[in-house]
Amino acid sequence: MKFKYIRVAIFILIATALSICLITYAINIEYKQIEYREIPEPIKEETPKIYIEGELTMKDKTEIGKFKVKYKSKNISIDKYATLKIQGSSSAWYPKKNYTIKFFNDEDCTDKFKVDFGWGRENKYVLKANWSDKTHSRNIVTAHLAAQMQEKYNLFQNTPNNGLIDGYPVEVYLNNEFYGLYTLNIPKDDWLYGMDKDNPNHIIMVGEKFSQATSFRELSLDGWNNQLDDNSPPVQQKMLRLINFVMNSTDQEFKEDFEEYLNLDATLNYYVMCHTLNIADNVAKNLIIVTYDGKIWYPTLYDLDTTFGSFYHGLELYPTDYPLPISHNKLFERLSILFKKEIEQRYQELRQTVLSEENIINEIDKFYYQIDPSLFEKEQQKWGELNGYEVTQLKEYIHNRLPYVDKIMNFKTNKVNA
Repeated sequence: MKFKYIRVAIFILIATALSICLITYAINIEYKQIEYREIPEPIKEETPKIYIEGELTMKDKTEIGKFKVKYKSKNISIDKYATLKIQGSSSAWYPKKNYTIKFFNDEDCTDKFKVDFGWGRENKYVLKANWSDKTHSRNIVTAHLAAQMQEKYNLFQNTPNNGLIDGYPVEVYLNNEFYGLYTLNIPKDDWLYGMDKDNPNHIIMVGEKFSQATSFRELSLDGWNNQLDDNSPPVQQKMLRLINFVMNSTDQEFKEDFEEYLNLDATLNYYVMCHTLNIADNVAKNLIIVTYDGKIWYPTLYDLDTTFGSFYHGLELYPTDYPLPISHNKLFERLSILFKKEIEQRYQELRQTVLSEENIINEIDKFYYQIDPSLFEKEQQKWGELNGYEVTQLKEYIHNRLPYVDKIMNFKTNKVNA
């Protein structure tokens, strides 16, 4: 009998060890899908330079220009070709444009050149002008904070930045003359979310305008667009299934069946982040919601240059006690009522970590102060005074915003060491 127990114990140990090995192997296979540079861009205290040869004559988003392009830094040197296309919606009307840039080996721009700036080898990126934010900080600082939040709950693990854009400052030169301070960013593309365009269950739905449908109040796809360009009936039905659930489920069904339609962690994170940084522009329009299986959807943040109280044009600020307009979206309106306890608990957890005042200000400083002050002067000489506010406004806004959000989230500030 004694030997029988020993044999059983040995069998259990072997099975456990084998399981651990198999799990580890599976995880390694998953994360080998993207191989990252050993030293990502940029090296500390350096602003890489991009040189463009040609004329930026494109008038709107339908026109594509071809250019000779060089990228120079201590880490990477590229002498290739690229296409540039105006990027953005309202920002497309500003004098200083955003551009989608795609790298190629040949002058005709048919042979893709993939380069790894720290997020894996890709040929498509975005040059963000940040016209409405003279600090060039809001978009990427907020993305960094949101990525920390997603990491905390193991979301978007197999992606370059936990399902959020990332980027860094670059100097852009046109025909060897300074053209502007930009940020080189991950685009809103399949690889941002670790997706496969050929998988019909991989869907990126973007709220491109404010509508009854993007507010989850109408069973249609008016205002929604699949970023992966597949708007076939099967794809549409997967999104309509979600909208129907939000619109027509009973309170009991919404509560009990929520995780058959939406990832609760991702939804709570989105809601809490929008409240904390007052991301009023992303409640319906600009909402991105993605799925990997065609059933469970993950809200995720994008287009974050109107955070820290800024209006979309950067010329006006929301009050620090401005209530997030959750009535603009039935999903968040119902969430606020039926998951009130879970929202407050999530805020408690994040407020003491990712969303502490100390951590938020640290992320602001880390990004903003990597930019040489002389570049802001060159920017002003080239373009005049950009819209937006000084970096102190971001810090003052969050300092005054947090007590307001603490109150509505029933959070006791003496728990925060910030």
